[in-house]
Formats: sequence, C-alpha cells, structure tokens
Amino acid sequence: TNVNLTPKTINCAAPLPDLTAGAITPSSAKKDEATNFSATISNVGGAAASGTITHLFQFDEDANHGAVNATRTANTTGLIAPLVGNVPVSTPYTFSSIGTKYIRVCADNNTSFVGTVNEGSPAAEGNNCGGWTPITVTEVIPPPPPPPPPCPSCGPEGGTNIGVDNVSISVPTVKTDGTHYNITF
Repeated sequence: TNVNLTPKTINCAAPLPDLTAGAITPSSAKKDEATNFSATISNVGGAAASGTITHLFQFDEDANHGAVNATRTANTTGLIAPLVGNVPVSTPYTFSSIGTKYIRVCADNNTSFVGTVNEGSPAAEGNNCGGWTPITVTEVIPPPPPPPPPCPSCGPEGGTNIGVDNVSISVPTVKTDGTHYNITF
C-alpha cells in the first residue's frame, strides 16, 4: 500500500498576554475628600506581560459616559504572569459634588488610549477596560460639637447651687416631676 505523505505547514502563533481590569473599590466616597480608588489588573493571556505598563482610571459624573470628566494613570512594573497574574493599581481622586458617579480602569492604556503590551488581536485589545463602577458620593457629616465644660457652681445632681443658706420650707408646691417642695423667703 502506498501512503502519500504530503508535508503540511502549520502556523502556530506564539501565546500573547491579554490584560483586563476589574471593578473599582471602594464604591463610596465623601464630597471634597480624597479617596484612594483601586482595581485589579489581570493577565488572562498565555504569555507574561512585563515592563512598565500604564493603566488608565476614568472618572465620569453621569451614567451615559459620553464624556469623561477626569483621568488619572497608574503604572505597574515587573512581570504579570500568564493566566493567573494579578496586580493592584490605585489612584486618589476627589469628587466635588454629591450623587452617583462612575469610575473604570483600562489596563495597558494611557490617556490617549495607547498601550505598550502587544495583545495580538483586536478582541484581546478590546477587553482592556473594566465595567463602569457606580460610586456613591455623600456629604461629609461634621462631628457633633463637644459638650460644654462642667458648671463650676453646679450641685451633684446637675442643678445650680445658688449659695443660699438657711432656707425654710413652708408652702407646699408640686414640681412638674411630681415631687413636692416648699420654699419660704
């Protein structure tokens, strides 16, 4: 039996990294106070990502995300292992008004949406941004005022000691709390 063995060429692409961004924490902030917001960058691709990688935080004041109000970047350095690599990123931000705001992180993107890690396909590059996380921003509630200083002329039950001596009791009077007292002057 003749077997025809025709050589075939198989092209195998080298595995590439694939960076994604997780949700933002915390999900609340106080108006006019800096809050440190964090997310996790994960490498779900088949190769490590290494070097200095810039990640983009986007801050939005409304839910339509048509325009982003502010951006910040955070860098990671070193190696993000394939398939299981996770690195934290964080940046402080101060919201100037109350309400529901939104933040997301885009892995391997600078403010111009240009990355440095070759992830290969557009699909792998297109999953770099995490979802928009709603952030509840509330007013700062000031602490209650301190209690007043103790009264130097107060008696042990909190009443005022007016320094009267030799009071005689004569006419019955009923106080609002039901106790009786008589005072003669």
